[in-house]
Amino acid sequence: MGAEDNHMMKITFNKGCESAAWKLEGRLAGPWVEELEKIWHAAAPDSRASHLVLDLCEVTYVDGEGKKLLSRMHEAGVELIGEGIMTQYLIEGIKNGHKNKEQAGHEAKGNNTKVKLA
Repeated sequence: MGAEDNHMMKITFNKGCESAAWKLEGRLAGPWVEELEKIWHAAAPDSRASHLVLDLCEVTYVDGEGKKLLSRMHEAGVELIGEGIMTQYLIEGIKNGHKNKEQAGHEAKGNNTKVKLA
């Protein structure tokens, strides 16, 4: 495995009758954040699924912009799932941040924290 392999992201989309899921593998950083956002916006309106899921089980790293995108996706109703301590920590932080914004009634400032998941 070359050094450039660490900078790859694989995005798989599966659509069923009642749900649709994206599975991410690799690093959600740099240009891959914008790519995921494009795919999300392109696929979400097309999907008749009532339940959208983002599987983060194979994600190894999320930068600050990736975390912001995951927050926006969660706020739009996408369910975030993942395994591992750091992935669960990331997801819980996003969910709790969303709850805190709702309670406070104002927009929270973005967090540029980088999270290494593996």
